[in-house]
Amino acid sequence: QNQPIDPAACLFSAQWFRYYNPAEVDFRAADFRFYGYCDPSLGRTASSDYSAIVTLAVDRNTGLAYVWDADIQRRHPDKIIADILEKERLLRRETGRGYAQFQWFLKEQLARESARQGLYLPIQGVRSTEDKTMRVETLQPDVKNGYILFRRDQTLLLQQLSQFPLGAHDDGPDALEGARTGKRPKLCNRQKTHVRFVQFFTNERRPSMTIPYLNTARPVPMSDIPEEYRDIAEAIGLEAFTQLTLLCGGQSLYIPKRESLERNARDRD
Repeated sequence: QNQPIDPAACLFSAQWFRYYNPAEVDFRAADFRFYGYCDPSLGRTASSDYSAIVTLAVDRNTGLAYVWDADIQRRHPDKIIADILEKERLLRRETGRGYAQFQWFLKEQLARESARQGLYLPIQGVRSTEDKTMRVETLQPDVKNGYILFRRDQTLLLQQLSQFPLGAHDDGPDALEGARTGKRPKLCNRQKTHVRFVQFFTNERRPSMTIPYLNTARPVPMSDIPEEYRDIAEAIGLEAFTQLTLLCGGQSLYIPKRESLERNARDRD
């Protein structure tokens, strides 16, 4: 546990981190929207993982995401809920608006207490089934290109990022990824694979389904598709499945049920 960590084996370099001065950013500006995420380790013992509450302030004009707050500590579930609601109050006091969206696994508990206190947070429930390392790895281009900006005093988050995935704790990076992903448009919104566009943080829809790089992908045989996804590849075809991975790979994609697609047609009858 006390073995030194080789920075070359970690996914994030401290040299990539870009910082902002809070005194130079007007978070009350109309272009900012705030997105929160909680990685809720339940902190029952002194050796438990940290719980992390990360708030991103996203400038819809520039597309940049500022880590407005990174609160990483050990705490009990009741304290987690109390801290989330206090951050909502703080946001309203300091910026004139609250969260545009807050994501947490225990949606019902937070929603009840939020309503009881008259705050009514816009809470989105989360069920994460993807591998944590793969999810956090998707932050790499955004951090490296300076699309996510940090404060220098967010030392625990920066430490966990610089040691990921070899560090003892990764709750901060996980919550940062959750807050960033919470801001993504519902539809997959990528352009060329070798560039992570600032558009990632905007509400713009992809202008066209004709995307040149889809025709330049290296062929992948069906035998290389992981078994848990092979039935999808067989149902829609290997070429369509490959295009889906290029458009939406690494993202959480919600596919509606058939009956929900048919609901409008039934209502019109």
